[in-house]
Amino acid sequence: MEFQFVDNRTTLDRLSRKVIRSHVMKGKNRGKTIPARAQKRAPVQTSIHDMPRQRQGDIRASELREEAKGTFSPFNPFAGTEYSYFAFPIQLTPPMRYMIYQFHSTVSETIYPHEFCRPSREVGSPWFKYMILDQTFLHCFFAMIASYITLFHGHSDETLEAARHYSQTLRLVNRDLSTGDIPRDSTVAVVVSLAIEGNLSGAVHRSRIHLDGLQRIIELRPGGLATLRESNRGLMQKVCRTDIEFAMLDGMSTRFGLQRASVCSAALPPSFGGSRVLAYLLTKICVPLQYVTQDVLALCCCPGRVKLEACHYQDAVISICQRLLDFSPLGGVRPHDALDDAWQLGLLTFMTTILYRLGRLRLAYSELPLKLLQARLNDDSFAQVDEYRPLLFWLLFVYGFSALEGREGQWLVPRIQALANKLEAKTWEDANKCLNQFPWIGVVHDAPDQTHHKIVIAADLILCSLVEDEKTFSVQRSGS
Repeated sequence: MEFQFVDNRTTLDRLSRKVIRSHVMKGKNRGKTIPARAQKRAPVQTSIHDMPRQRQGDIRASELREEAKGTFSPFNPFAGTEYSYFAFPIQLTPPMRYMIYQFHSTVSETIYPHEFCRPSREVGSPWFKYMILDQTFLHCFFAMIASYITLFHGHSDETLEAARHYSQTLRLVNRDLSTGDIPRDSTVAVVVSLAIEGNLSGAVHRSRIHLDGLQRIIELRPGGLATLRESNRGLMQKVCRTDIEFAMLDGMSTRFGLQRASVCSAALPPSFGGSRVLAYLLTKICVPLQYVTQDVLALCCCPGRVKLEACHYQDAVISICQRLLDFSPLGGVRPHDALDDAWQLGLLTFMTTILYRLGRLRLAYSELPLKLLQARLNDDSFAQVDEYRPLLFWLLFVYGFSALEGREGQWLVPRIQALANKLEAKTWEDANKCLNQFPWIGVVHDAPDQTHHKIVIAADLILCSLVEDEKTFSVQRSGS
């Protein structure tokens, strides 16, 4: 083998320096969009109104795509390297390790928001154990990641990578279930993940099949769901949460809501549970909804005062959502009392703003309750009652938090403005006094980057368009 020595004292020519710089920067700009020099010299636009009006709609449509970029950014070769020290059932490439890292970071913050929960090292440990020990779960995990990425980037077609992992998962889980042994926790986790993947893909029929199988598996295990709660509480919560998400998509009652006792009051701090007095209007709703409302108000008191254990937070939100969905299934006959109907839909939509911080994920699960809530908001027999004005004001804001896009602002913002005038809410502080009569979380819903900021922008756009229309009409009249 011949040794070669590098002499750095020699003068490098221009071509050599260019080759060195190219080699050093190799891979550094992968996935980035490099603007042209002409675009770099363009003046910075500090306001959305500085842009042409035809581009403002494009900006509204691109907001969710920007959210996806922040959630699943291009491959970073340095993130996820800690997984290279473990032996997985299949060989992981650097991009696959990075996907695990980013997915775990994003989902942990979504399921266990820091405003409510204390940091916990036990949150992802069971799932990591399944990934190392069970090849079936690992394939299912990557199929679920692919579905998340597809959802966040706004694609409708299933990727080949997701299809490959999904087919491998089905083959392996059928093999595990055909042995006749009592299904393991990892097998339950696989079937739950398959149902989640179906929910994310919008394949409700596929999710129903997996949940039917999951229900049968839990019935075959000694003690059923109660035993699973004692032995693996996190897995039980995942089962119940997936059941809730499917009920929101399918419009039916939950499968496991009646099998577990209400644990919400025990999960919430004693100093907050039941301490809030209901607003006068809420004393007119039925008693079951009043109990749920007390728990929601107790949950709203937690941020900024006390943080819950991750498992206690999950117990609370699961209990609240199960009781709301089982009170009147979304796909069934609606309550005869308009106030009960509006409050159930509004409270369920409010819970989606807590459960799903990512816009695309929230829209995926809240489409049916939002559709029913919009119908109730447009019902004159309910909307024209003067006594319901504060509640209607809250419902409009909750709807806006969940579904506001450019086209929604055309009807939503004018109604909020008109109702604010009737309630004499001239500032955001005045509006807050009205909103705080009902469930409201300041650190979540008052943040400047949240949806009420979009409502303000949409209001400005509508006012600008009205001014332009008035000017055009005046010019036409003067010309005639």
